[in-house]
Amino acid sequence: MKIALVGAGGYGGAYTHFFQAGLVPDLKLDAVVEPYIEKAASADWIAAQQIPVYPTLEALYEVLCPDLVIISTPIPLHVPQAVFCMEHGSHVLCEKPLTPSYEDALLLKQVAERTGKKLGVGFQWSFSDTMQFLKADMAQGVLGRPLFFKTHISWVRPETYYSESNWKGRIRNDAGDLVCDSILTNATAHYLHNIFFLNGDKPETSAMPTELKGFLGRVYPIETFDTCFVEGALPNGCRFLHIASHGAETNSEPKLEYAFENATVYFDSNTDPTLYAVFKDGQRKDYGQPLSEREVSQKLSRMVEAINNDTLPCCGVDTILPHLVACKKLLEQVPIHTYPEEDLCLQLRNGSWFTYARGLYEEMDRHYQAGTIPEGAVTVQL
Repeated sequence: MKIALVGAGGYGGAYTHFFQAGLVPDLKLDAVVEPYIEKAASADWIAAQQIPVYPTLEALYEVLCPDLVIISTPIPLHVPQAVFCMEHGSHVLCEKPLTPSYEDALLLKQVAERTGKKLGVGFQWSFSDTMQFLKADMAQGVLGRPLFFKTHISWVRPETYYSESNWKGRIRNDAGDLVCDSILTNATAHYLHNIFFLNGDKPETSAMPTELKGFLGRVYPIETFDTCFVEGALPNGCRFLHIASHGAETNSEPKLEYAFENATVYFDSNTDPTLYAVFKDGQRKDYGQPLSEREVSQKLSRMVEAINNDTLPCCGVDTILPHLVACKKLLEQVPIHTYPEEDLCLQLRNGSWFTYARGLYEEMDRHYQAGTIPEGAVTVQL
């Protein structure tokens, strides 16, 4: 299988690492499209492997029609590049977010159907052994009815995270392209999407929320939000809570609790890399390590399997629509609370300046433990 990577910088470096570290031993990278290859961290490895580098997609297809193209470029390029690749005979694995527009996502689905090509989206937990095993057990009723799923992430970010970007935290970039970047649509998207994915009624589908309520906040002076408390319900009766911030004082990696009738699933990557279930009789079942390099790389290996076996990708356009709809509705309907200046603290850490809201982490933790969101949260019309 011929594989090409479009975008070797940024997250594209993760894909070159999959090959470089032997995480996908049966696969080979055949070409790279990158106009600024000298800036890519993997430039020396790409050169040493004698992998051809092309400045544009058009230049690539003059020489090679890849079986699979991995797209890891800025968000506004995803749609035109994915359309170009599928219309020129390639399957596509595109990094998330696929697109900030619901209409564009449907357009890409139509192109995939018309061309007969597979379009996967890089929400890696959907491709991972851990979540595949857990979803299979859910489908078989091993854990009982899902009751309440909750997640918590506090990723501290320096001021430069926003100030040195022309798209992070913005509705549109400098060129006027729609990006709708926020902590919910991009940085912690995996964890809200995973709730919808696990509750989908088929292996490759996600559950659309039937209720949605949100409190959105911003510590940094951005257009969207860097803090969110989101709750809702799904068609099977499962309720959910997602709490995340870039503007709290304490850094905390993802943790979650998924409560079922017969067991509770736990994951706290601050203390244990394993996601596991504890049943009411005290038995424990380990599902895997969803943040490990091996499992993250499975989005590529499982995409290749879908192509070879002519099956649906673990995560495609239909799989991401509930998350896309939820993010769109929240941004459109929920006012963004700006934390007052008197509540903010500027702190120098390891040579970088950080701003955080005093007491925000404690508030996040309190609501996570109680399974609630702050007063003032707004109910969204779906």
